[in-house]
Amino acid sequence: MAKNNLNTPKNQTRQEINRKDSMVTSSSGGRDEKPKENMKHLHYNNLWCEKCLSVYSGKKWQKDPNLLNKIRGEKELKAICPACKQSKEGVAEGIVYISGFNADQKNELLNLIKNENIKSTSQDVEDKILKMEEKKDEIIVYVSDNRFATRLGKKINSAYKGAEKDIKFSKLEDATRVYVKLP
Repeated sequence: MAKNNLNTPKNQTRQEINRKDSMVTSSSGGRDEKPKENMKHLHYNNLWCEKCLSVYSGKKWQKDPNLLNKIRGEKELKAICPACKQSKEGVAEGIVYISGFNADQKNELLNLIKNENIKSTSQDVEDKILKMEEKKDEIIVYVSDNRFATRLGKKINSAYKGAEKDIKFSKLEDATRVYVKLP
């Protein structure tokens, strides 16, 4: 049964009501029958992230300093890329737990993680480390992409012979968990 709208005249049909509900308000305050026509002035193909300075162009987020310099001054083109939004909201798609290392290995591990982050973001700006927690006997790395978490875990595992790696994919959670225990 349809929900009654008290402000709707009785002689309006359901199709007329649905058509009005699907319209968007234009910048002039009136209703616009063609929402996409109203927003043509916004170049959705050239947005820039105010946090990491990546640019949305060619249907993907990427580093493009030349395009960034062209569009950076336009406030309506400012956005937050998905990875920075994940970071802001504290949502990680992958978590890597590293344990079993000694003090000498800790600096090596941190350099390896940093280098893998640089390599990954150079290939895809959306694959990045969101946060890293260093504890005495454990390093926890939160990343924006579950495949990046898996690659990072495999890289650490291959760098330290005898390390144990366990990857947990969960249907209940969005995050892939990778456990690496050094020998």
